[in-house]
Amino acid sequence: MWGNLVRITKAEDITGPGEDGYSLRLEFTVEPIEAPGDLPRSGKKEEARLDVRMSDSRAATWGLGRSRVENRGKAVLLMKLLGVLHIKSVLGGRDVSKKEELPVNTKTFPGECPVVIGTMEEPDLSFEAERPKKPIGFS
Repeated sequence: MWGNLVRITKAEDITGPGEDGYSLRLEFTVEPIEAPGDLPRSGKKEEARLDVRMSDSRAATWGLGRSRVENRGKAVLLMKLLGVLHIKSVLGGRDVSKKEELPVNTKTFPGECPVVIGTMEEPDLSFEAERPKKPIGFS
């Protein structure tokens, strides 16, 4: 198997009232594929979800504090982008679990924002993720 075809089927803002920060749930399916560009053939489809939780302190240091209403849309878009990158990295190294969580705080994402906020675009919600090659030699 070359990798997986991933389709994000739902992106939902799940921020609770009074919650410290923003929360986004990405529901997605994972289907194995034999080569890049192939359609899934095995009929094996797994469903999973990823909850991305961005703390208020992290959002504020990246200029996405709650003081401005338009920051919510930018924060949701950023969490989508980080969620897609997380799913790709997880599927490149291990099987995805049914419930993944990605905390976005000053400990897990120290320093500058990994993307330029003003140039963010909606991520592709259907993508391929390659499985890692097995190392040759001794491990």
